[in-house]
Amino acid sequence: MIIDVHSHLASEELLDFLVAHPEYGNKLERRGKVFFAEGYGILDPPVYDLGMRIASLKRRKIDLQLVGPLNTLAHWPGGAPDAAYARLINKHTAKMVADGEGRLAGLAVVAFGAPKEAAYELERAVGEYGFVGAHIGISAGTRPLDDPLHEPVWSVAEKLGLFVYMHPANEIYYDRFKDYTLNTVILWPTETCVAASRMICAGVLERHPRLNLVLSHGGGTLPYLAVRLDRAWEAPKYEYNPALHKHISKRPSAYLKQICVDTCVFGASHLDFLMTTFGPDRVMFGSDYPFEIGDAEGKKALPYIKKLPAAVRAKVLGGNAQRVLNRMRGA
Repeated sequence: MIIDVHSHLASEELLDFLVAHPEYGNKLERRGKVFFAEGYGILDPPVYDLGMRIASLKRRKIDLQLVGPLNTLAHWPGGAPDAAYARLINKHTAKMVADGEGRLAGLAVVAFGAPKEAAYELERAVGEYGFVGAHIGISAGTRPLDDPLHEPVWSVAEKLGLFVYMHPANEIYYDRFKDYTLNTVILWPTETCVAASRMICAGVLERHPRLNLVLSHGGGTLPYLAVRLDRAWEAPKYEYNPALHKHISKRPSAYLKQICVDTCVFGASHLDFLMTTFGPDRVMFGSDYPFEIGDAEGKKALPYIKKLPAAVRAKVLGGNAQRVLNRMRGA
């Protein structure tokens, strides 16, 4: 079985809504059948063209694809969905999943803009639509994900055994990242590292050891910088930081054993490093479908995966993801 844990979609109806409501942080324009995003250009048609997506999955023999929203729907600079907006997004995701010929599984947007309602809304979306997890960004609008207000969300996600898929979005802009697509290729992986590091150091993973946190783009820069977190944690005297010891009982890198990552990193040497760092039980095939600065057709990762020993290959292609799904379903 092949399960793709990293993909994005949005219905035409939802995109039309966003065109009419730029206050949600998406500056979209529709020209005929094509959508344009400011600073991006033409929005890749398979985002909203379900026929193109299903045809691609069948051609490539992908059994199941986990689908979340566009990155900027999970949060945007200074904001995150309230309960009503999260319900709208999740409703459209559910409709596309229902029309996906059994090849799609939905990930819910979390109403982080309404912290008191977020956990209830997540549980509601899972119950109503059969979603298998949540698609989160790297912040909750004006609050970091490790803010104590969000503890109920992690409790619900852990209780239900959900996939919690973290994907960066346009949280902040720096002038020096505007050019050369650096915002996407450099800043985003760094933002994932910052968000996940805060969750580790704030004790979210210690308090919720069965939370199924999956990081996009191979975990961003976290796998490479976790040892630097350890070095700060080990500082004995002048650079000792009590905050690093307040919420966790072991060195930060030890919590990588509780995290999964996808294969969307584009290089065999990077995949080797991920396999060594996280182990074969915590690496999952993920394509970032349908985006071109992803691995939409799996052409970067699949040649590497096919060379792995059969048992390991089966885990990465779908076994690891299936394990989470089975646990969620009580199998």
